Amino acid sequence: MSDPGQDAAVTPRVAAPIGRDGGQGWWPATAGRAAAWYVVLTLVMTWPLAPGLTRDIPWDLGDSLLNCWILGWNADHALRALGGDIGALRGILDANIFYPAPLTLAYSELLVAQTIQILPVYALTGNLILCYNLLFLSSFVLSGLGAYLLARHYTDDWRAAFVAGLVFAFVPYRWAQMSHLQVISVQWMPFALYGFARWTASGSRRALTGATAALVAQNLSCGYFLIYFALFVPPFVIWSLARHGRLFDGRRWLALIAAAAATAAATVPFMLPYLQLRAMTASQRPMSEVVGYSADTLSYATANAMMRLWGGVIAALPRPEGDLFMGMVALLLTAAAIALAARDGWQRSRGSVRDDRRWWMQGLRALAIVSVVTFGIAALLILGGAGGKYVIGPLVIRLTSFDRVARLTFVAALVLVATSARARRLLAVGWRSPTMAFVVMGAMAAWLSLGPVPQADGRLLGGLPIYAWLYEYVPGVDGLRVPARLAFVAALAIATLAGLGLAALARRRTAAAPWVCGVAGALVLAEGTVAPLPLNLSAPDRELAPPARVAPGSAPSALARWLDTLPEDAVLVEFPFGDVSWELQHVYRSTQHWRRLVNGYSGGFPLRYLSLRTYFDDPRRDPQAAAAALRGCGATHVVLHARAYSQAGAAEMEAWLLSSGARPVARIDQAVVFAIGR
Repeated sequence: MSDPGQDAAVTPRVAAPIGRDGGQGWWPATAGRAAAWYVVLTLVMTWPLAPGLTRDIPWDLGDSLLNCWILGWNADHALRALGGDIGALRGILDANIFYPAPLTLAYSELLVAQTIQILPVYALTGNLILCYNLLFLSSFVLSGLGAYLLARHYTDDWRAAFVAGLVFAFVPYRWAQMSHLQVISVQWMPFALYGFARWTASGSRRALTGATAALVAQNLSCGYFLIYFALFVPPFVIWSLARHGRLFDGRRWLALIAAAAATAAATVPFMLPYLQLRAMTASQRPMSEVVGYSADTLSYATANAMMRLWGGVIAALPRPEGDLFMGMVALLLTAAAIALAARDGWQRSRGSVRDDRRWWMQGLRALAIVSVVTFGIAALLILGGAGGKYVIGPLVIRLTSFDRVARLTFVAALVLVATSARARRLLAVGWRSPTMAFVVMGAMAAWLSLGPVPQADGRLLGGLPIYAWLYEYVPGVDGLRVPARLAFVAALAIATLAGLGLAALARRRTAAAPWVCGVAGALVLAEGTVAPLPLNLSAPDRELAPPARVAPGSAPSALARWLDTLPEDAVLVEFPFGDVSWELQHVYRSTQHWRRLVNGYSGGFPLRYLSLRTYFDDPRRDPQAAAAALRGCGATHVVLHARAYSQAGAAEMEAWLLSSGARPVARIDQAVVFAIGR
């Protein structure tokens, strides 16, 4: 396989043709314009979020509100520490939810990198919704720019690289994760690979420093990719060093070890809370839960239902965390990159070596080629869910074991390499190709996303249970619930391959290159749109839903202002209790007063909270037991949101609280506040 676009360390530059920058600096001449266009296109693709930047939440009022609360809690403590109150950082992990459980911030993502990003804005405005939306939009812009720089490094074609950035920024899978800010914060991955690629090619310390900083930023943005992306960085760096003939360069390895040490020093302190919490709760994700949130091969043929073009059309297997479609244009360009690189490599190897022409060797080669093609097609059919029994006249074909077919394909490939000097030459040269490298990266990420028990259309595939090994032997993997999110690593590989494929096509049609790239970019945007972007969606668990909008943290409600007058050691329990939609609002609205809550919502739940929920989800079911739980939960005040109940239901809840010894002290914003005697 030949490289459709070699970088500077491999092939000397000639006069720059159409579409090329001609510059070799870390910041190409066209990068600024590319970044500006990514900003404009992000605002268009997420319209009408821009007009409501300070008041609307993109997508839904689900985990978005949890992430707003985390950002607010972190930023509030960080600003207090910067103002001289160093003690503010001491209790930052014991957040104000799930009272009196410790380390409650570690039940979800810490969002350290995101907090650093929004700190100046929060200090100036106090508006959490504005901060959240700026992070949300920046994830598109920076993802596009990072993928642009990475693809441009390997193609030196700014048009093709720009399209690669569009693919990664607006990959359809991203829309399925809209309310998970931490998951869509994958923008630092391409910057890290770009920095390592430049460092291995040039030895630039600035490039290595940038790669290290990007890797740290990615680690501190999302716990999933702290582990998942780390699986791919070392192989990429080793491949890149070998590609440039520097695999045994001692100085490079010393620099790399220093970078690894710096990354660990910046990352490990933020992993300790999770380790402490795990030691306290002795918990891990059950294998059955991990399997349930793994991808199926047909997940890659399933687009999110909100997609304007493909939603409901490409829907092979709708399921939670299973909308992994990467986009038709990206896949076609990836196929073009592979086909053109293989064709070029095969043609170039023709004159360099000659195969043994004895009849039996030719026969073996022919048999090996036919076998590779046949078994390869069979493997693809099984992966596509088309396995089974086929009867063609007297011939019966059973495509039931991917494991067996994969082994046969591998054996046939070995026979081909053993009998063909051209194949050996192609392999010897092809491993240096970025096309092959990113094909391997994308394929491995996709396979790992299938989890510990790979399946195609619900049928077991067999094959190497790599994820099961990782779950068993790599620390931290057994704490991750959703292997399907490895699809973002596959998306980065596909975006880079799309850039390589488009650059190869543009070189073959130089005059039409601007049109080819322009049409490809337009099609990527067309198939990646959900505009108008839904805002403030709510999926209530109860008949009377919470408000469809939430106020910015800088605009506290009358109830929040009253609660803020309570002593700092006050503890609230709010009803409804346990309803996801209302719990999220209780948690978010606590950013306006920061009083401790017995309530809470996060990626995990303390056992005490789960126990209280059995009494408090409907106290009228067992009033006496619920009253005892109320007196023993540690709360000093109860907030009853009457609008969550019917008129009769609210009256019944008030009567229960009065009978439990609580006394009303305020009626504000359709809520009644009760004091509880201790």
